[in-house]
Amino acid sequence: MRISVLVVAVFIVTTAFVHSDVAAQSAGAEQSSAVMFDINFEKLKKSKLASTLGIQDQLAKVAQTDDSKPDPSKLLRVVGAMSAPASVAEAQSLSAGQMPVDFYARMQFEDAAGADKMIDKAETESGGKIERDGKTFYRPKADGKNPENLLMHRVDETTVEIATESYAFLPNRDVLSQGLQNAWAKTGDDSIRLAIDVEAASDVIAEAVEMGQASVKGTPQEAQMSAYLGLIDNMKNLRLAIDFSNENLLTIQATGVDEKQAKELQGGLDAILGLGKMMGGLQLQGLQQQDPQAGAVAAQVLDALKANREGDEVSVMIPHPEGLEALAEKYAPMLGIASPSAPVESSQPTELVPVP
Repeated sequence: MRISVLVVAVFIVTTAFVHSDVAAQSAGAEQSSAVMFDINFEKLKKSKLASTLGIQDQLAKVAQTDDSKPDPSKLLRVVGAMSAPASVAEAQSLSAGQMPVDFYARMQFEDAAGADKMIDKAETESGGKIERDGKTFYRPKADGKNPENLLMHRVDETTVEIATESYAFLPNRDVLSQGLQNAWAKTGDDSIRLAIDVEAASDVIAEAVEMGQASVKGTPQEAQMSAYLGLIDNMKNLRLAIDFSNENLLTIQATGVDEKQAKELQGGLDAILGLGKMMGGLQLQGLQQQDPQAGAVAAQVLDALKANREGDEVSVMIPHPEGLEALAEKYAPMLGIASPSAPVESSQPTELVPVP
């Protein structure tokens, strides 16, 4: 997914604000989050690759199309979590105008002006507000277009939060399932991080796997695809990390249910990666002849396509290829990027803590 699209998606959600009169409480087991995410825009934009690809300019263009909207280029960080939907059908649609999951996302801006703009828009377009525990929560207009169980409020001078009502009125954001807490503790400092408690989301995942298996039933790929889809049963959690400046460009990790199942997971992943490596290898020779620079970068990625295991931990790590920035600069004009910008330097500290 492109970063600019991701930011647009975040701000689409911010147009929905809501009211409910439930009392503050702690999250119950049914409300526990199964997914946690962290997008550190400050770290991302400071990388040479991001500046070469003009990510800061692309983010700025999102706001330029509508000056009344918050400026995503001023974002430092977006952190949040969500519970798992009860079913695939529930995940695909709003049930009676309600978000089908419990959810929160905190957006931290470089300065108060960024948060001001977001709150001003919320106040102007809201259907009303709720005062509770010294905080002002904004709700949406009752137009049937937005989820009716979302609220927006200001956390501090530079941070704004949107959340479902069940999370918004909690005294803290201690909403992660125990499995998700364990998974999140194993993530690093990458610019983009995602963790999923597979066990907490087992019902909807099992249904999705069954649907996938049904879709290939009777085809030549049935046995192979069913086996690949079944690999999810070997996992306790799944983690994804992307970073433009760390040693690894992409990291995929999973904790196996036990060491035996982790070994089975490693074997299955190696089989999948082996297919990708074989298909990529068929194209690599031609690429190396056409563009040796691009071929050298691609070769480094293909060489890294293998699953590693240590105990019950399985990982696939794609290192940051040598020469990637130079290749990006070479092809930048073809992407409409006139010239690379200087890496973004911010004097503001990133203090937002993902997990309370």
